Amino acid sequence: MVPYYKKGWFKVLIGFFILCLLFISFLPYAVRYGIEQWYLKQGIDSVAIEDIDINLFSGEFHLKNLRASKDGQNAVTLANATVAFEWLPLFKKRLTISQLHLDGLNTGIRQNKDGSIDAAQVRLAQQQQTTEKEESAWGIGLQAVSVNDAHFALSTPAQKANVIIDHISLDKLESWSEAGSQVEFSGSINNSPLNITATLRAFTQAPDIKGRLKIAKLDIAPAALHLQKQLQELGGQLDIDADFNITHQTGKKTQIASDGTLGLVNLSVKLADGHIATDRIQWQGKINLQLSDKSSLLDYLLQGKIDSENVEFSGSAQQAYRYRHNKLSWDGTVKQIDDTTGQTQVTGAIDAQNINLQDSGSQQELIHSEKLTIKEIDLITGQNFSAKQITLKNLRTLSTANTSKSKQRPALLQAGGLSIDMASFSTDKSLQVGNIRLQDALIHINKRKDGQLDQLATLTSPKTKAKKTTAAKDKTDTLQLLARLLEVAGNSKLIFIDNSVTPAFKTELLIAKASISNIDSSKPRSASPFILEAKSGKYANVNVDGDAYPFSTPLSLRLNAKLKNLSLPSLSSYSAKMIGYDMRSGQLSATIKANIKKGKIDADNQITLANLEVRSNKSKTTEDFSAQLSMPLDSALSLLRDKNNNIKLSIPVKGDINKPDFDISGVINKGIGTAMRKASLAYLTHALQPYGSLITLAKLAKSAADHVSLNPIVFSVAATTPAEDVNPYSQKIAALMQERPKLRIKLCGVATIQDSQALIQKKLQDWSKQQQKIASDTPVKTRPPTFMIADEQLLELATQRADAIKDILTNQHNIDPARLFLCQPVIDKDQDAQPRVDLNI
Repeated sequence: MVPYYKKGWFKVLIGFFILCLLFISFLPYAVRYGIEQWYLKQGIDSVAIEDIDINLFSGEFHLKNLRASKDGQNAVTLANATVAFEWLPLFKKRLTISQLHLDGLNTGIRQNKDGSIDAAQVRLAQQQQTTEKEESAWGIGLQAVSVNDAHFALSTPAQKANVIIDHISLDKLESWSEAGSQVEFSGSINNSPLNITATLRAFTQAPDIKGRLKIAKLDIAPAALHLQKQLQELGGQLDIDADFNITHQTGKKTQIASDGTLGLVNLSVKLADGHIATDRIQWQGKINLQLSDKSSLLDYLLQGKIDSENVEFSGSAQQAYRYRHNKLSWDGTVKQIDDTTGQTQVTGAIDAQNINLQDSGSQQELIHSEKLTIKEIDLITGQNFSAKQITLKNLRTLSTANTSKSKQRPALLQAGGLSIDMASFSTDKSLQVGNIRLQDALIHINKRKDGQLDQLATLTSPKTKAKKTTAAKDKTDTLQLLARLLEVAGNSKLIFIDNSVTPAFKTELLIAKASISNIDSSKPRSASPFILEAKSGKYANVNVDGDAYPFSTPLSLRLNAKLKNLSLPSLSSYSAKMIGYDMRSGQLSATIKANIKKGKIDADNQITLANLEVRSNKSKTTEDFSAQLSMPLDSALSLLRDKNNNIKLSIPVKGDINKPDFDISGVINKGIGTAMRKASLAYLTHALQPYGSLITLAKLAKSAADHVSLNPIVFSVAATTPAEDVNPYSQKIAALMQERPKLRIKLCGVATIQDSQALIQKKLQDWSKQQQKIASDTPVKTRPPTFMIADEQLLELATQRADAIKDILTNQHNIDPARLFLCQPVIDKDQDAQPRVDLNI
């Protein structure tokens, strides 16, 4: 029997075994050589591998310390690599890698300007796009994959990024199974920590991945390169902590859902028309997106809350304003309602603290509120906006910001609160609001010397380009306003300061009630009833009501007003400007009925002036007013005062306010003068009946008034006593003076030519009698001398007549002689003049 080791089959077996041993022994060297040669062919300068170990029986491959360099720089380094696969699944056309482990990988990936990609400084071949679907009969399975301590330097022509993988693991990813694979990632992007825990199902009809993503303080500046058309600069840090779910249906759509928080810290965005900055803005809630196979947005739904802190928006030079709030929170939904037009609906509520809109040029606050609340918001982009309630607390508008107290100008409006119970705006330029309530308001109107409002004069005018528009377009673009009610309530006050008059006028109006309703710009002929009840100081009352037509052109207005106990000295600035007199004391009460219809004013003013004292400022205005009055103001006031020292006037005001030369102060000046003149003469005529029919106004050359002349008291020629019984007339004059305690009368004696002739005739009679006494039985005829009456004698006669009338009024009627003034006597040389005493007021 031949020994088995001498048999042929045994020798063949031994030879095969030796060949296998040689193959196994030289295989690591062959693999090392193949790797080195491949790298060298790719342009790598040098390649070094410390060790390669291959175990075909266990299906394991180990590589240790791979280093490849080019131009003196490391292209790739790999500390350890382990790959293990199973033999038996190969018979089922399944490549099963039971273990894939990489440790200490360090390399770079670069995208070139032509779109090609270099990995580890090796150009990757671009994959050819094919239209035919390729199918493989082989299955691939990964049982356990892990990567530790990997570093990737990513770069594009515009930016760079460093990705560090501390650890990444994946298990049981099998192309023949729909079971999910667990994925874990921990590392960083540009030193920003990144962690992902997810379940991946890659081999189903609708592949998906769901899990949790955490990223902290990721610099978002590189994203600006992809948004150059929308913004100029971008800065800030991104934080994400959210659950996510991404599902893709091949050829159909991709759905992305998340639930968690997304925040931006120190965000800075520079746009073409301004700059946005915020300390923090954070989204917390659910996001659902649906993309088409071309990655275009099909549908979206956001449900959650946005919180922001210290947000500031600064406009460009053409839009010189700045907006800021300390905190703002929005809670609601955003969803697409029409994928063809891209219309979006936003609903929810807003709470904000310390909102501020400022004019950058003048440093004025346009609006500031400590708290803003908007409830039940419903916004559809491109269509309309509505809110059930808008509330602002501690509101102020048009105030000076960032100045010392000495330079601080008061706000035009301060209020404890402003509430609007309904507001809506639609694309047809229609703004509708319900009840607007202003609570505890302080309105401060400060008029400058040039007539402008102080808070408005310094505002920066917007730089806008002029546009040519047709009248029809202007009408279409006009905003239509509809408001149910606007009211001022609580402890409200209006302070008005007018520096356009000297001295400056200041008054405070305590508002008990103020409202205007039914405001509708689409119906300019529709009345808007209004009411005002207020107090000026402690004692003056103001009550106004009527109908306004705020959108009527020309202006129309109906007004009824009652003023009571208004202090007159406070109005001296205006009285001095209009009539040239200061109000030294007194109170005003008035009933005003004014009607402005299509720009034409027709007002009836019933005025009562109590204890009025005035002083002339001796200006041109004083002369003009005296010309309107046709008598000195003192005389008119003396006539108008009753026994209680009150003056009652009816002053009409008429005019066309649309005329360029219309001046309300001039109209009032003329109205007051005419009313006082008519009232004075009417009173005298009535009081002195039947002796008042001859009351006249004696005028000077310049038509300025000198005095009011009453009926004179006529004397007989050359007599010092009245020609008739003057007691009825003197009683009338006495009653007039008793009823008007401040009335004074000048008594002017007048001598005439008739007096002179009568005195000459008396002298002739006396001479004749004397001649008769001295004549004898044969009288001698003597020619009478020529007698003359000196003016001094006539003036003395006139003075005696004035004294006689003063004695009658003083002794018989108890008139204070201090109220009766004797003027210089005169000689009236008119042939028909009567000897008399003129009574002038």
